[in-house]
Amino acid sequence: MILVLGLVLAGFQVWLSGPVRAVEVVGQLVFAVLAGNLVMMTTRVSEMVRTISAVAIPLRRFGVRRDRLELLLSLTIGCIPRVSLAVTRAREAALARGVRPRLVLIVPAALIAIVREADQVGDALAARGL
Repeated sequence: MILVLGLVLAGFQVWLSGPVRAVEVVGQLVFAVLAGNLVMMTTRVSEMVRTISAVAIPLRRFGVRRDRLELLLSLTIGCIPRVSLAVTRAREAALARGVRPRLVLIVPAALIAIVREADQVGDALAARGL
């Protein structure tokens, strides 16, 4: 996926700004993705959440609560595999019906599943007084 994005971005940048700028932009993208992967492979999610919330301490002046920020980050990170699973299930359901999986079929089905699960998470948080 990143390869396709890089090729499209490179073509667009060559067209707009020339080959030198295209190499710079695509190089920055590749570096950012590799650096992100390195951090994700070497750092626990709980440590990243704690670090980000510690860095956000000065935002208390603007009403940002550290505990709420940690909850938000944890929920966001936890939802990534769930979104991927919803897309996979929607794709598999289309295949099981004998239909070629296309975006117009997969996206609405996945969105419905994601919204349903988000609603359940919201109900669970409300039940806990959050």
